[in-house]
Amino acid sequence: MITDFVLSLNGHPKVIQLSWLKDPTWQFTGKYFARKKLLNQERQLFVCQEPLPVHCGDITPTRDEIIADMRRQAGGKFEKSSVLCIYGSSNGASVALAVAAELQNELTVKFICLSDLPMFASGRQPGISGIGDCRVSNPVHYDVVESKKTLNISFQISRGSVRPENDCPRVTLNFNFNAKEKRNYWQNNGNTIKPFIRQNGWYWGSSMPNSEVHGEVTGWNNIKLDMSKSNLEWYHAKDGQYHANLNDSTQPDFNRDCADFLADI
Repeated sequence: MITDFVLSLNGHPKVIQLSWLKDPTWQFTGKYFARKKLLNQERQLFVCQEPLPVHCGDITPTRDEIIADMRRQAGGKFEKSSVLCIYGSSNGASVALAVAAELQNELTVKFICLSDLPMFASGRQPGISGIGDCRVSNPVHYDVVESKKTLNISFQISRGSVRPENDCPRVTLNFNFNAKEKRNYWQNNGNTIKPFIRQNGWYWGSSMPNSEVHGEVTGWNNIKLDMSKSNLEWYHAKDGQYHANLNDSTQPDFNRDCADFLADI
């Protein structure tokens, strides 16, 4: 029996148990079951729509717990023809990367979707096993200097430092994912995500815990959303509310697009 998985992970600190639904007949699974019937395949689908909370710090134990539970659902062994679609928001995005990297050679990872992957100027400590520390790029700045000449004496006046409009935090992952779709949603509204300067140069920072920032993943399908236009729910804290809103809005996108990747079996 081939076992396929759809897994969602978030970063909420509330403790809940990882729970699976077997062969749920939801809208985004319809194409999967139609394809399965057409090909007369012996497959089963496990969907975790109750996001498993994950915590900062060393995420390796969380990764291992998730994979062990997936392996139990698969009867103790994965098949390379098994499909995994995985979504992670906030710190859950870090765990999603760790899970996908660990399982890539055991099953087929079709769709990896991240939402506001945490990035840090000094890197994540400890790093993501198999991925790296998500050390963010430095802002691209240059000084505008104007030359002046008075009484045959030349001198220069600094007009300040400027930043290109298309510059943003970027991170390069130390792993080559071969997923068919590698998507990264991000936003930088609110949270004072902006360039700062210190003695050894410019860096990206914010008012979020540990100066967390969000941005692009090199080589991925990066989608920037303007969350300042979204309704801000009352239960979101003021600091980080745009971050929370992005994570709320991208999960349905992942569910919708899972239909095509699950049907590609």
